[in-house]
Amino acid sequence: MVNFTCRIVMSVFLSLSIFAGLDAAELPSNQGSKVVVNVKGFGAKGDGKVDDTQAIQKAIDSLAKRGGEVFFPSGRYRITRMLVVSGTHPPQGMDWITLRGTGAGSVLLGDGVNYILGANPEAKNPFVHGLRVESLSFLSFDTAESKRCGGIDATYLLRWYCQNCNFCRLKTGIYSAAKNKKGKPIACFIIRIQNNLFSNCLDYAIKMERIFDLVITNNIIEHGRGGIAVGKPGDGYDAAANTIRIENNVIEGMHAYGKPAILGSCWVGARIVGNYFEANHAGDIVLAPKDKDGWTRGLVIASNTFQPTGKQLKSGRYGPIRLGKVIDAVIFGNFTTGGILIDPASGPLGSNINIASNILGNPPEIGTVKGAAGINSAYLK
Repeated sequence: MVNFTCRIVMSVFLSLSIFAGLDAAELPSNQGSKVVVNVKGFGAKGDGKVDDTQAIQKAIDSLAKRGGEVFFPSGRYRITRMLVVSGTHPPQGMDWITLRGTGAGSVLLGDGVNYILGANPEAKNPFVHGLRVESLSFLSFDTAESKRCGGIDATYLLRWYCQNCNFCRLKTGIYSAAKNKKGKPIACFIIRIQNNLFSNCLDYAIKMERIFDLVITNNIIEHGRGGIAVGKPGDGYDAAANTIRIENNVIEGMHAYGKPAILGSCWVGARIVGNYFEANHAGDIVLAPKDKDGWTRGLVIASNTFQPTGKQLKSGRYGPIRLGKVIDAVIFGNFTTGGILIDPASGPLGSNINIASNILGNPPEIGTVKGAAGINSAYLK
């Protein structure tokens, strides 16, 4: 009986020891056969002092062929070399790699890098198919403007999600280039950027040049130099950005550095819907291509709210929507506290531009005789 009891105790002890070891580096996931690895199990300290680059890179590399999740417990992880996700060909039943933290508690500090996270442009196959970045905070180790880094270089990231992250005091939050080092065009596609905070970025919060199937939704973008730039005016591309949805974002406090809340050029099939714009000194929506750029086609701008700055209102000439080389567009249901919706500097414009049912200026109080003007009285009973 004693020997049997001892065997039971030893069995339990060994089981606990095994799982204690797994807790440090590799844990079973609730996603079937997929695995969660903990960066601290690979030696990351997360104290904001020790260089954690090598340890985190090992954790990411351990999932390169099988997929799974890299977990960042709360901590401040100093990064001195860009973390890279390996390029993959998408097999049937693609295994996604997820980088996940605890939100504001899991901070990646870029120290002397251009970007904290990206793909390896030198690899034989740099394109990454299937990545999720969730609940991480990206911040420059030194927040002096001359030393700030970028958050994510998305140039070679395809089919990827970024959600519930913070991008604060960076140069650019998320960026993708239009050309590789050899000058060949690069197009990124199937990108979802949602439920993130971008604060105080120096050169646009999100800056993407050649994009297909892009959704930017439910983000807060505040107090920076430019909000969202999709396409690059002057690059000469036709259909530089296809199938774009910019919806339900708050974009406010963009400083006057010539970088508006939304900048675009040569879009095909785009929606700017349900966003709130406030106090953007360099403008709100500017779709302003240059001479050699193609035309924007199939555009919907609807149900947005614009609160211009006091200076913009006093000028009497400010319209929050500036368009150039646009054809087949619908602009309806927007509200601005100013007296103009379409910027007088807009043009040239093509055919089929439908502008209807927008509200200009602060409406009078509903329920008074003055407020009832033009309103069906049945709605006031």
